[in-house]
Amino acid sequence: MRVPPGLPAVDASGQPLVVKLRRSLYGLRQAGREWFQLFSSTLRTYGFKPSNIDTCLFIYTSSTSILWLVLWVDDCVLLDNDPSLRAHFLQYLSARHPTDDKGDLNWVLQVRVTRDRAARSLSLSQELYIQDLLQRYGSLLDGLTRRFDSPYDAAASFSADQCPLPGSAEHQHMAQYHEDYMALTGAYLWLANVTRPDLAYIASQLARFVSNPAAAHYRAALRVLVYLRTSSSHVLTFHPDASLPLCAYVDADWATKFSVSGGIISFMSAPVHWYSRTQRSISMSSTEAEFFAMCAAVKEILFFRDLLVDLGFTFSGPTRLATDNKSVVDLTFDAVAFKKTKHILRAAEFVRDLAHRRVISVHWIAGHNNPADILTKPVALVTFRKLLALIHDLPKF
Repeated sequence: MRVPPGLPAVDASGQPLVVKLRRSLYGLRQAGREWFQLFSSTLRTYGFKPSNIDTCLFIYTSSTSILWLVLWVDDCVLLDNDPSLRAHFLQYLSARHPTDDKGDLNWVLQVRVTRDRAARSLSLSQELYIQDLLQRYGSLLDGLTRRFDSPYDAAASFSADQCPLPGSAEHQHMAQYHEDYMALTGAYLWLANVTRPDLAYIASQLARFVSNPAAAHYRAALRVLVYLRTSSSHVLTFHPDASLPLCAYVDADWATKFSVSGGIISFMSAPVHWYSRTQRSISMSSTEAEFFAMCAAVKEILFFRDLLVDLGFTFSGPTRLATDNKSVVDLTFDAVAFKKTKHILRAAEFVRDLAHRRVISVHWIAGHNNPADILTKPVALVTFRKLLALIHDLPKF
C-alpha cells in the first residue's frame, strides 16, 4: 500500500517506502476473503459446518434442531425449526459482530418475500427493483405507450452478423447507447436468474452482444423494458408438495448455428433453478442438440442432489428428467448405439452411466407440455402464455 499523504514517501537513503498492512481494510481486493474467513470461523466455533457444495451455506444440526445460514457478503438468511436455538445463536453472534436482526424474512437482495402460512405458499417479487429500473431508464422509451405481452418478437432472430463493423456509421451511432444497453442487459439477467424465468431466453441472447450491440439488439432491449412496465407485478409463487421429488425439464432448439439449451429444476413442485444457454459446439442433428442439453441438465441435477443431501434429505430413487425428444430417450438406454454416438461418446457414456446407476431416469414429455421450451426460442404469444403458466404449475410426468 502506498504511503498516505502527509507521511514521508522515501527513507533516509531516498528509497521509496510502502506500508505493510497489519489488518485488512474495507474495499481492498483481499478484504472479502478476510471477512469470509473471520465470519466462517465464528460459525465453526458455534458448531456450524460449511456445506460441501456451497461454501456460503452453513449447517447446524442437533438431535432435534436445525439451523441453516446462507451468507451473502454481510447479509445472512437464517432458517430454523427451534426459536430458542435461533435466539441463542443471535445472542452469540451479536457478541462478536454487530448484528441487526430483521425478524421474519421480508426482503433480501431487493427481492420481496411474502409468506401465506394458511396456504403454505411463498412468493418472490422484484417489483420494486423493476420500478426503479423503469424510473432510471424510462426516458429511453421516448413516450412509447404501446403494450407488449411478451418480452420478444416471435419472428426476431439475433446473430453476430448484425453487429456493426468498427468505424462504420452505425457503430458510431450505437456508441451513445452502449452504456445503457449494458446496464439494461445486466438488469435483465439479474431478474431472469431470480424471479423471472420469462426473461431468461431474451436476456441470455442480449448478453451475447454487449460488446458491440446493433440497432436491432438495442430495440429488443427496449421492448423488454416496455414488457416489464406492464408485468412488473408478476411474482414467483411456491406451493411445496412433499410428495413430489426433485425432477427436471429440458429442451433444446436446433434452429440456429449454435443450439440453445433450456432447463428447469423443480423440487417439491417448485421451480428452484432455470437457465437458457447457448451451446458451445455446433450440433449436426436435433437429437445431438437435445442430448447435449440433457447432459447439461444432468450436471445441474447432480449439484442439487448433493446439496439436498448436505441439508439432510435422502433419495429413495432416481431423479426424473423429462425431454420432448424420443430419440434422446432411446439413446440413453440403448447400450449398443455406439455408431450413432461415437462423436459424442463421452457425453453419452456420462448420461448412460448415471441412468444405469439409477441416479437419473429419462422420460418423454409432449413438446406442448414441456415448460423448458420457453427457455430455448422465441415463441408466439399464445404459446408463451401457456408455457409461462406451466412454469408456475409444473406438469407431472
